[in-house]
Amino acid sequence: MRSSLGWLAPLLLIALVVCALGWQSLRGATVPTLRLVSLEGAVTVTSGEALRPARAGDVLSPSDHLVTGVDGVAALRLGDDTTITVGPTSSIEITAVDATGVSLELEDGALSATVRPESGAVRVASRGRALVTTNAVFDVGVEGEVMQVAVAEGEVAMSGTDVTRIAAGQQAWVADRHGDVGQIPEELLLAVQWPVEARTRHEQWTVEGKTGPAATVRIRGGAQVVEVRADATGTFRANVLLAEGENRVVVESTDLLGRRTEVPGVLVRDSKGPRFQAGVEYGRP
Repeated sequence: MRSSLGWLAPLLLIALVVCALGWQSLRGATVPTLRLVSLEGAVTVTSGEALRPARAGDVLSPSDHLVTGVDGVAALRLGDDTTITVGPTSSIEITAVDATGVSLELEDGALSATVRPESGAVRVASRGRALVTTNAVFDVGVEGEVMQVAVAEGEVAMSGTDVTRIAAGQQAWVADRHGDVGQIPEELLLAVQWPVEARTRHEQWTVEGKTGPAATVRIRGGAQVVEVRADATGTFRANVLLAEGENRVVVESTDLLGRRTEVPGVLVRDSKGPRFQAGVEYGRP
């Protein structure tokens, strides 16, 4: 759904920042602290040119980079009331921590946040697109030019895209500058185009389908595990190597926020059978 109210985005952003500034002025313009409160797995922080393992209790400052490994998770706290959790294989830069709140650049990966107005606003940007809120619970993930945002509570304002607002219970997929907003589904879309005739003489078969934009698609059950990335429209295509006989295949999709779904199927390779049987030519894929 394309929004035609792009001019509202700057006004929404200004209103949120003004509210945050007004609250902070009542508190004496106290600058909140962004602190690393807990971590799991591999997490590093780069300050200037110094790279070091992250530690619980670290205070993060503007220009610091935080990176998590494949098993890494980092929980941050802004002030006393706002929490930000950075998921595995993610990279963020802290671009500002001031009396209005915190600004982050999500370079890759995903994070989730519970934002409360007492700690100021949280702004998350990526490649010229940004969301900002003073009171919401949301998740955001980034892969290349694709950005996914889901809001569980409150609402967020967006800029740099034709989506200007995402309310509670909604999610948005943004590819470059265009976004589509809809209700958060109960499960991730995964539609696999299985072949009409699941038997072949060939050693590989092409599996294709539709899922979330930029989702990771993993295909198990053939002669080897295959992993591909869906494109910005959610379309994927992969060649699967088949073992002789029945191959019970599972196609699994994981979106940018870590939600997963899977679809099973069966592909049969029969390289020794007759070329013709019951009117079906095995030589055709």
